[in-house]
Amino acid sequence: MMLMTADLVAVWAEIPTPRGVQEAVLASAYFPVEEEMAPTAEVKAFVEHCQQSGKPWILCCDANSHNTVWGSTDTNKRGEYLLEFISSHNINIINRGNERTFRNALRGEVLDLTLSSQNMSSSVTNWRVSGEVSMSDHMHIEFDMGLFPEHELVFRNPRKTNWELFRFTIEEGGNSPKHPITTKQELENEAEHAELP
Repeated sequence: MMLMTADLVAVWAEIPTPRGVQEAVLASAYFPVEEEMAPTAEVKAFVEHCQQSGKPWILCCDANSHNTVWGSTDTNKRGEYLLEFISSHNINIINRGNERTFRNALRGEVLDLTLSSQNMSSSVTNWRVSGEVSMSDHMHIEFDMGLFPEHELVFRNPRKTNWELFRFTIEEGGNSPKHPITTKQELENEAEHAELP
């Protein structure tokens, strides 16, 4: 399935993965500089449709909007409107750093954004501005996609608990940590290095 207008192209992609075919919407958009507001009505409708249907999506766009949040040198009204839309719709900004995505003889600016739904953001890694010549005043944007990664479920099996060590630690204070444990990682580290009585 594909949607195409003058300023928005979206493709419904079926992507083969080790867990079977996964689906995602991949889109590209242009926000005309002459419009006062950003994003366009088309992009708003696209995002709202994907959110209502639960479809994961990535949108790469020439936003023509400045905001220091995504690395611009300043913030303009369009950038304020766009950031408000991004925040109010739980959209992730994938851009990293502040390397200029637009460059001409007079100036450089971060105008190109890569946005995604919450359920897609962890699948996009290694976002970068390419040094390759683009034959345009906009640079190529590159990123890696590892769609729908397998999440390893980590848990402790109570049947494998060393109850003797547990009782000793509680009752005798043996092997107690030198400082209070405040995070899950600290607890894991203490459990890993605990010595038997």
